Amino acid sequence: MMNSYLPAMMPDCVLSMWTFDEPALPLWLVVPIAAAVMLMLAGHVIALREVEDIPEGRRRIRIAGSVVGLMLTPQVVYLFSIATTNDPRTFAMVWMSVICMLTAIVLIAIVDAVYTARLTICTQRLLAEEIRQAQARIYAMGEPVKPVQLRLTSHEGDDD
Repeated sequence: MMNSYLPAMMPDCVLSMWTFDEPALPLWLVVPIAAAVMLMLAGHVIALREVEDIPEGRRRIRIAGSVVGLMLTPQVVYLFSIATTNDPRTFAMVWMSVICMLTAIVLIAIVDAVYTARLTICTQRLLAEEIRQAQARIYAMGEPVKPVQLRLTSHEGDDD
């Protein structure tokens, strides 16, 4: 079995590895791992629904990511434990679907990061306004006030 696009010096055992006549991984190995992943994702969705102090936008974004992950897991099982190149159309369609869902998960993660950054900026502005109001009240009482700058982190060597 020699293919024209492969070097003529390759042994047949190497060439048979490239045809993928059998699935990449055994089903008995992939299914338990996938089941554990799906249980963790489902638990994450349930936990997110029960938490009360999380912003609703963040909850929706994270539930969406977990649901996409729940839909992706069985496809990955099929891809690595059942699919072969004997049916190239199905093999390619499953790969395309997995790649699209992975892309969706990455995009959801980016949306989550942007949303978190937006929440952080809003929280910083609210805290800075509260500090200014507290300083104004203290100043109105006649006490000397040292201006305070809001920092997220402290740096070594700062004496303020």
